[in-house]
Amino acid sequence: MLCVASLWAAISPAAFAQDAGRPAQEEAEDVLRISTNLVQTDVTVFDRGGHFVENLGREQFELKVDGREQPVLFFERAAAGSTAEAARIRAARGEAAEADQSSAAPPAERGRSVLFFIDDVHLSPEGVARVRALLSRFIDEEVTPSMQVLIASASGQIGFLQQFTNDKAVLRAAVKRISYQSRTALDTERPLMSANQALLIDRGDPEMFEYLVQQTISENSFLGAPYPRSLAEVTVKNRARRIRRQAALLSEAILSALEQVSSARSSTQGRRILFFISDGFPLDPQEANATNKLQRVADVAARTGTVIYSVAAYGLAVPMLDASSGISPDLASSEGRPFAATSQSAEELATQEVLRALAADTGGRALLNTNALEKAVTKALDETSEYYLLGWRPESVEPESGGPKFRKIEVSVRGRPDLTVRVRRGFFDNAAGRAAASKAAPAAATSATSAAALNNALNSSAVRRDLPVDLYAVFTSNGRAGAALNAAVQLEGEQVQRDAGGAARRPDIDVSYVVFDEKGKVVGSAGRSLTLDAGGAAGQKRLQIVTTFTVPVGGPGLYQFRVAARDGRTGLLGSASQWVEVPELKAARLALSGLLLSEEGTAQASGAPTLIPKVARRFQRAAHLLLRLMIYNAAGSAPDVSLEIKVRRNNQTVMGAPPHTVSIVNGSDAAGIPYAAQIPLQSLTPGVYLLEVTATDNVSKVTATRQIDFTIE
Repeated sequence: MLCVASLWAAISPAAFAQDAGRPAQEEAEDVLRISTNLVQTDVTVFDRGGHFVENLGREQFELKVDGREQPVLFFERAAAGSTAEAARIRAARGEAAEADQSSAAPPAERGRSVLFFIDDVHLSPEGVARVRALLSRFIDEEVTPSMQVLIASASGQIGFLQQFTNDKAVLRAAVKRISYQSRTALDTERPLMSANQALLIDRGDPEMFEYLVQQTISENSFLGAPYPRSLAEVTVKNRARRIRRQAALLSEAILSALEQVSSARSSTQGRRILFFISDGFPLDPQEANATNKLQRVADVAARTGTVIYSVAAYGLAVPMLDASSGISPDLASSEGRPFAATSQSAEELATQEVLRALAADTGGRALLNTNALEKAVTKALDETSEYYLLGWRPESVEPESGGPKFRKIEVSVRGRPDLTVRVRRGFFDNAAGRAAASKAAPAAATSATSAAALNNALNSSAVRRDLPVDLYAVFTSNGRAGAALNAAVQLEGEQVQRDAGGAARRPDIDVSYVVFDEKGKVVGSAGRSLTLDAGGAAGQKRLQIVTTFTVPVGGPGLYQFRVAARDGRTGLLGSASQWVEVPELKAARLALSGLLLSEEGTAQASGAPTLIPKVARRFQRAAHLLLRLMIYNAAGSAPDVSLEIKVRRNNQTVMGAPPHTVSIVNGSDAAGIPYAAQIPLQSLTPGVYLLEVTATDNVSKVTATRQIDFTIE
């Protein structure tokens, strides 16, 4: 049961210091799941009913690389997003647990990464509508605080919002940016000619050529004057060659973009799922080097632990012609039979080839011919939640001269042909190049200046955890001065070192931040150097400090606060980021500030409790969470606002208080009403939770909602 506590003082932005700006620079990052110790191959096994097969042992698996059986040296069953998954991945690599500094995520649960790559250049207007509905439902019903989601598009129209987050407001804004991309740039002539038709004609298919020639004559004959056949033949050949080349360049660009998205770094580790959503397109190995492109995607997917599920956005295919196809069913061949070119199923198979190939190459599945896309995505999440992790040594595969070779992987269950085994089909073997790159990387990082290292970290959406950094950013209103982002940054430094004379060395940490708007424009940046207190308690291994920043923002919208810190003595680097939604602040338009979470501390001599800010938002079960916020712009001279609080886990409410009227403190400004509540945590099990606060203005009938996640340890 939530109990409403006495009101606390309003959130004061004056408590935060403000600094001048500093520019930032770009950094490219890469993630490798394959080490020279062991190659990790994740495998899922299903029975004929589509259920995951449990209790399989190492000796039951047969693993072959390029047709040669390899001994399975490491074997575990893992659950995607579980606490133990990262430890098993490190064990397969032969790494010590403490070697993975990025494992500083909450111990209760780590969550999983879900990626959506929207091939918007091949989507019809109806397909775009289906995709937006699918993503909206996924955000509302599937996204949890422990999940990281990335929505990307082939055209790049999502822009700066194309990065991992669990902030539903950011994800919804990304979905709104998905719009129909016209494909008239390929060809505007009549009759319509698809990329697959152009490919067949340019390859010399006589029936397809005759069909388009007849269509061209029919389309261009006027008032009984027939269009010359010789001109029609030249026109069809030239169009086919042009459309084929343009389509091949487009498909090559899409696969390259997919490869880049597959390599995107997330704060979670372990197996990831990527939904490739498209209406499909034909593969053209001669023009677009499609085989190599597909292998590159499979290689990156192997190194990042990504499984691709391809989704046909057009839904259930109907084997009938419609006006959009541009096909005339009345035309017939010289033998009097309908042209095979009018077969919609043949066109469908050609465009589905890439969807099937991407899924099969990465251990996923093609979700085709269904209108129940939402259920298909939910089932895919369930299918990929459990798997077997097999480890084997790449040194046992004989190297070949020349460039990297694509190694083909096959996995089966001995004596069980009735089982379906899904496994990624291979990866590029380039161990020597990877080893050289890994040796060169630390030297480059060490030699970089502190400013350059901080700027690189600030411009990367990937979080660095070598140096623990926690960020807590909230929005508040400064009245006439407008809105501001207030951020608290918690840093940890190495243990105190002493010189030869026994004097303590004072660790120095450089910290910088940058704030972007939702278009990626910098609206504020600054930095400062901090000196940690060297007089820590005896035996204290790490020192902790909290510093604060305030950044005015120009108006409503989404803003991303990024912070990076570098230990001057060790060179260790850490970063963190958080999205903050600033509402439109209008008179009589209800709005809420950010939610401030703290923990009830020990009583002072006066008997008043102290408030300990929880920057990392991690609480012990025995604690009482203290919630504070401001309610802005309530309507009327006598505001009447009710407020409801819910604690949710996995999209289920586990604790809540019914709507209750907010008391107004005598003398307080009705334009900014402070509120506080105390939430006991004893009845909640360890894990990640979502705190949801909904305020309702009973005068204007306007509601406002804020959410924030926290962890119970």
